[in-house]
Amino acid sequence: MFKKYIAISTLFISFPMYAAELTTYKAIEQSLTEGNLITMVMRYNACEVNNPNPFIIKVGSAVFKPQVVLLSDDGYLAAEGTWFTTGFQNGAGNGINQHYKIILNNQNQLKVTLEFFNADTGKRSDIKNVDVNCELGKGIKVYGHKEG
Repeated sequence: MFKKYIAISTLFISFPMYAAELTTYKAIEQSLTEGNLITMVMRYNACEVNNPNPFIIKVGSAVFKPQVVLLSDDGYLAAEGTWFTTGFQNGAGNGINQHYKIILNNQNQLKVTLEFFNADTGKRSDIKNVDVNCELGKGIKVYGHKEG
C-alpha cells in the first residue's frame, strides 16, 4: 500500500500543471509580458453568435491557440490564427482555411471574427464572416502556459 502512495505522489511531482486560468485582461497582459503563451476556449452557446450564413455552427466549443498576439497601449489585445477544416457541408470543395481574429478589451469583452478561405486557391470563399461576442470567464476562458 505504501508503494502505491509513493508511485501516485511521484506521478504528481513528475507532471506539474502548466496552464493557469487568466480571468482578467490585466492577468492575460501580465502573463504575455512574462513570455507565456495563451490558449482560449470558447463555448458558442454561452456567447452571442452573428452568423449570416444558411448553415448552423454545430460545434459546442472551439479552442484557439493564436499564432500572433499583439498588446495595444490603448488597452486591448489582438490575436490571430488559422486552421484547416473539412467540417462544412456546403459544397465548399476539399476544405476551408478558417482564419480567426480576436479582440479582447480591458473591460473583459471579447469579439471573434471567423473568416473563410478556399483551401485550394487561398481566395475568400462564399461563406460570410461569422462574429462571436463573449465575456471573459463566461463564454470564453483564457489559459496562460509555457510553450509545449
